[in-house]
Amino acid sequence: MSLRQLLSALGLTGGESSHVADSFLGRLQAALARLGAERLEYLAGFAGQLARVANVEGGISAEEAAAMAAQLSAAGKLEATDAMVVVDLLRHEFDGLRAVQTHELSRAINAQATADEKLALVDCLYAVAAADRLVSDVEEQEIRRIADSLLVPHRVQMEIRGRYRDRLEVLQSLPRH
Repeated sequence: MSLRQLLSALGLTGGESSHVADSFLGRLQAALARLGAERLEYLAGFAGQLARVANVEGGISAEEAAAMAAQLSAAGKLEATDAMVVVDLLRHEFDGLRAVQTHELSRAINAQATADEKLALVDCLYAVAAADRLVSDVEEQEIRRIADSLLVPHRVQMEIRGRYRDRLEVLQSLPRH
């Protein structure tokens, strides 16, 4: 399934829409329709990558959901209420998102985002992973995979990672002297 197919299946095409029976999806469509198709696709990719990191350990916790909403609002430039609607959708419809290949999400971001927006996304990914006070090894692997697909240089990835060094599982397991 492509990102466009997922957006279409959810009734989130960014243009004139068909009737969406589900009231939750209807509210989301109404809230985000004003953004336009390209911006909606970018935000879907952005939010989808956040959800992939949050869900990598088997579910999106309340702390991660709050961090996702905060990041969507700040870096994604969504209204706080719209950001919460997107996070609710991701929590309830994650199985549909799983069907979208990671490269589809990255392609949407790469097509629309500036270099600074890509760096902000990588920082947002770490912020979401750190929401529960620990960036696990599996979360960090997913972040690196996403950052690589966004063509963020390794050196820059390590600079961003350094901001979260006190929360990195790999560093917490080292003996302290």
